[in-house]
Amino acid sequence: MKTALLKNATGMVTVVHFAHEMDARALSHYRDAVFPGTEIIGECDPSALPSPHFRNCWRHDGNAVIVDMVLAREQHLIELRRERDAILLTTDALWLRAFERKDDLARVALEAKRQLLRDIPQMLLGEKPLDGAACKALLSDCRTADDLESLVPAWPEL
Repeated sequence: MKTALLKNATGMVTVVHFAHEMDARALSHYRDAVFPGTEIIGECDPSALPSPHFRNCWRHDGNAVIVDMVLAREQHLIELRRERDAILLTTDALWLRAFERKDDLARVALEAKRQLLRDIPQMLLGEKPLDGAACKALLSDCRTADDLESLVPAWPEL
């Protein structure tokens, strides 16, 4: 076996690629040492694996490795929030500078952009109306990992 599929107690699938063939006994020893608590469920063709971006969301449906879209949507939202938080952090200094200069126009414009940044996750979840310029679709509209990867909001210009 050159490529092994391992499944843990939560159902998460790990794919292990070996440089050479491994017999069942050697694979069992390796699994017990490196991935305790997993079971070997078979092998796979590496070219048939889904997007590695969502490898923490891989599951085995009995025939193939698939992406658990519920988990992938959650992961994507967490990643977008991290990106949004980094952008918000950069706006703190801009807002403070506008406040210190008593530049109300710049401050109000920046506050509106910051609010849009805060609203984007709720738009993607359908909790706030979509703003077509910022978000064109909901996370729930994504049926595949590729759809999900292409769902990136248009962050406001600062």
